[in-house]
Amino acid sequence: WGGAAMEVSVFQASGLPEGCLLSVRAGSTRRQAPIPLAEPLRFPSLPFNAKQFKVDVLKGLGSARLDIDGAAAIESYTVEMNLLDDLGRAAVGLTVREEPSLCGKRACELKQLDKSLRPEQTQESLETSRPGTGAARPPAGGEDALKAMRETRDYAQTHNIPNLVQEMLQHVLRERPANPYGTMAAYLGRLARDRGEEALERPADPAPAASAAAQARKQADEATERAKLEAEHLRLQAERASLLRELMVLDGTLPPGA
Repeated sequence: WGGAAMEVSVFQASGLPEGCLLSVRAGSTRRQAPIPLAEPLRFPSLPFNAKQFKVDVLKGLGSARLDIDGAAAIESYTVEMNLLDDLGRAAVGLTVREEPSLCGKRACELKQLDKSLRPEQTQESLETSRPGTGAARPPAGGEDALKAMRETRDYAQTHNIPNLVQEMLQHVLRERPANPYGTMAAYLGRLARDRGEEALERPADPAPAASAAAQARKQADEATERAKLEAEHLRLQAERASLLRELMVLDGTLPPGA
């Protein structure tokens, strides 16, 4: 992780049971890994800013693997496992819900979303836990929200959008072209042509029309100026002819009234 500002390594671990985890929280960031650590725990803050560590030693009581089907917007699973230390068997029920609005969000954005939703969720939990309030209320939006999620999922799967976008991003990150946006535009354009999609008509660019109008105005102004110059030229020629006639009359080479 090239952007780490602090690394924490373990140089001694004694008296810890086998298979436990070391968890260290520095500031608002928590890192954990099984002991012995294969590499340092890395944090985005400097030691001066972290100031205080919270160190926890965790031990897993059980583990199990779960295969997710992903065919429906909301799915429920029950995970059964054997616990260590002769604690018997345990079962954990999980509800897996699609939430397309979370796609592409970074970890820090998800944490911020958790913080923004936590007060509202806490209040709802308090209300639903009071006697006489009945079962938990359905999520906001109800059937409309579920319908929107199903339609979003079906649309994405029909057009294979997630896979195609992932392939495009992998291509750009692998090749690292100098013009990544142009490369992505060309990639999507090629996909559109391969699938026989008609290109959307681009809106008329007002620049050529404005340029043509300006050119027409310029030509009209030039024609008007030429007409004025020609009229001035003709007037000067008439004055010159009149002056020459007057000179000839004064010299006697042309009789008056001729």
